[in-house]
Amino acid sequence: MGDTNLDFFGYAQKIKGLGALGGGISWLYYGTLKGTNESGDPTQDFGAYDMLWTVSYAGSFTRDVLFGANLKFIRQAVENAGGNSWAADIGLLFKSEVFKGLNFACVFRNIGPELRFADELRPLPYSTTIGASSKFLGDALTIACDVDIPSNQPAVIHAGAEYWQEGR
Repeated sequence: MGDTNLDFFGYAQKIKGLGALGGGISWLYYGTLKGTNESGDPTQDFGAYDMLWTVSYAGSFTRDVLFGANLKFIRQAVENAGGNSWAADIGLLFKSEVFKGLNFACVFRNIGPELRFADELRPLPYSTTIGASSKFLGDALTIACDVDIPSNQPAVIHAGAEYWQEGR
């Protein structure tokens, strides 16, 4: 797929006392695809793309409870057929008051109706992610773990660590 292009433009602005507002456009163009009929015989070549428009907001309920949300417009097109939908993402971050540096988070992605493409409905890939992270060694070491629970495949556990050396 040598003609495939992924383009993105985004901007976010902190608004004093209110949080942050942002937006973005993602465009995935698959290039020129070879057309074939049901028998595999060549037909006319065609193009396909996916497009995503996003408006985002992030803020806090308290000093230790933060949130963010995206509202998305989705467009897919293949040859002369296309489909649209919308979705929302919502995320929450809880900072522990008891243990400094311990955080918990949960994210809900692609909350919204199915994508209507030509004459069929295609469900969006909904997922929920729940995770935690903690800092150690004077905030030089971060250890994190989360579980991603997609609607269309088995859950996956991720874990990682990051260490910052002095004099970074």
